[in-house]
Amino acid sequence: VQFMAGYADDASCLNLNEVPNPRILATDPSLLEGRFSFVTGTDWLDSDNPWQSLNRKTDNIPAIADQAVIQWGLNKRVGDTLFYTDEQGREIGLLLIGGLANSVFQGNVIVSEEHFLRHFPSTSGSSFFLIDAGQEPTEEHTEELMEELDFIFRDHGWEMTTAAERLNEFNSVENTYLGIFMMLGALGVLLGIAGLAVVMARSISERRAEIALYASLGYKRSQIISIILREYLVLLGWGLAVGMPPAVTGALPSILPGTQQMNHTFLAIIIAAIFLHGVFWIVVTSLLMISSKNLTAALWND
Repeated sequence: VQFMAGYADDASCLNLNEVPNPRILATDPSLLEGRFSFVTGTDWLDSDNPWQSLNRKTDNIPAIADQAVIQWGLNKRVGDTLFYTDEQGREIGLLLIGGLANSVFQGNVIVSEEHFLRHFPSTSGSSFFLIDAGQEPTEEHTEELMEELDFIFRDHGWEMTTAAERLNEFNSVENTYLGIFMMLGALGVLLGIAGLAVVMARSISERRAEIALYASLGYKRSQIISIILREYLVLLGWGLAVGMPPAVTGALPSILPGTQQMNHTFLAIIIAAIFLHGVFWIVVTSLLMISSKNLTAALWND
C-alpha cells in the first residue's frame, strides 16, 4: 500500500515536542479495508467500512490517526479539527473521525488520496509504504524480501523496517516513562506505609498507660493486641477507601477503552499488596511495642 506524504513533523512518542501539524499520509482507503483496529470514532465513521469514511464529502477533510497520537501527542479528541495550510495558502481542516489502536501509523494523520491531491496537487510519488510479507512470514523470508527491496530501490534512499521493530521503538519509549512512574509510585507507597508504622509506634507508645490498665484489669496480651489491630486496620481500610477514588480517576484514560488497556488483574494485585503490606507493619509494630516489660513499666509510672 503506497502513501503520499505532506508535512514532515512526527507526532509520535519518539518526538517529545508537541506537534500541532503532524505528517499527513494519503492513500486509497479501499486498500486498507479489514486492516487495523479502531478504538474510538464519531458519527462520521462508518462502523461497517470505516476506511471508506475517508472518502466522504464534508466541509473539512475526514482524517484518521492513532488514538495515542490524538490524545497525548496532539492533546485532542476524536471529533476535533486540525488546521493546515495547503499549496494555495488556504487554510484547510482535517476532521478527526476515528482513532486507531496502537499501530505503525503512530505520529501520522491518514486522509484519502483524492482529498489530499485536491489541496496538494504538486505532490508526486509515494514516500511511505506498507508491505504485506504474508500471514506468518519466516525470519528468512523477511530478510530475503528486505534485501531484494533494498537492492531494487537502492537509488531512492530506501529505508525498511519490520512492523514489530517499529512498534518496539514506540513501546520502548512508553515503557520507559511507565517504568519511571511505577518506581515513583512504589516509592510513594513505601513512604506511606513507613509513615503508618512510625505513627503507629508513636501512638502505641503514648497509650502505654492505657494498655497497661487493660493488662491490670485482666486482659490477655493477645486480647490487647487484637484491640489495637482492629483500630488500625479500620484506619488502613479508610485510607485505601479515601485514596482509591482519586487514583482511579487519574487512571481513567487507561481504564476506559482508548490508547492503553490496563491489566485489571495487575491493578487488583497492587491494591491487595498495599493492603497486605499495611497489615504486616501493623501486626509487627503492635507485637514489638506491646510487651510485658513495657506494660509493667508503664503501670508503675502511671
